[in-house]
Amino acid sequence: MDEIAPYDQNTVVGDTLIDELMDPALKKLILITPPHLLETKAFFIENSTSSGNQSDYGDGSGYVILPDDFVKLISFKMTEWKRPVTKAIGEFDPKYKLQKNNYTRGGIAKPVCVIRYQPTLDFKILEYYSVLTDHTIDHALYAALPDVEDFQEDLIEPLCWLIASDAFDILERPDMAKICKDKVTEFFDAQAL
Repeated sequence: MDEIAPYDQNTVVGDTLIDELMDPALKKLILITPPHLLETKAFFIENSTSSGNQSDYGDGSGYVILPDDFVKLISFKMTEWKRPVTKAIGEFDPKYKLQKNNYTRGGIAKPVCVIRYQPTLDFKILEYYSVLTDHTIDHALYAALPDVEDFQEDLIEPLCWLIASDAFDILERPDMAKICKDKVTEFFDAQAL
């Protein structure tokens, strides 16, 4: 933060504030980071069928229970699908209603995944639409929310800029917050070259 706006003697940003901003900034960074730059984890055993983590709705669709540390879907593919789903929609997306109709929902050529929260069971699920007969998962990859100490080193720089941006927002310095956010964008633009 000192690189953007050297502190006045009266301005102090405490470690407590930075600590409070760390986890939310980490999650925010994972959400905005291009998938190819993120370390991934599998949330299901490849080429497997129904287990305690998967359920078949009986109409060619079903769901998989997501791990507690799930932040972002990277790639999910059923064996019958022609391509993987790399971006899931939410249950409030207008496309979600289309998934409830057999004629308008996703299929093997254009599959759809929806992330939903199950309040009665207190977990998130990934609904998939749809398969013809085989509910075997080819692969299921996601970006997890790690402990800050275990976060991948190549993304520490944009994480620091994002935390600085959030801190400047709290200190009511939107001009400085924008400069820090722009540094995050510059970082990802440089990675794309």
